[in-house]
Amino acid sequence: MDDPTVKWRLDRLEQQQHEQAARSISPELYARDRAELERDIADLRRHLDKVEKECQDRVEKAEKRVSDRLDKSGTNWRQSLFQGVLPTLFLALTLLVTVLLALRGAGK
Repeated sequence: MDDPTVKWRLDRLEQQQHEQAARSISPELYARDRAELERDIADLRRHLDKVEKECQDRVEKAEKRVSDRLDKSGTNWRQSLFQGVLPTLFLALTLLVTVLLALRGAGK
């Protein structure tokens, strides 16, 4: 084994083995990291559920406000019809009939 190429290859393999061993982690460290990641995911899911509930509440409140606004606007439209437009039309019709009757009576 005096061949320098073989010795170099063995040294290189040994160096690669040490590098891989330095990069590997222990099973305990892996289990601890895995448990921590699972806790983080559970926390994120709880937070996401909370945010989703808040968003649903906001949408429901917004829908109720829009519905209430539309109901009130419908009431205002009906009120203006019965309190403004119809009495005005009735007054105009009454005046027209009165004028027509007065013109017929004046023509005799």
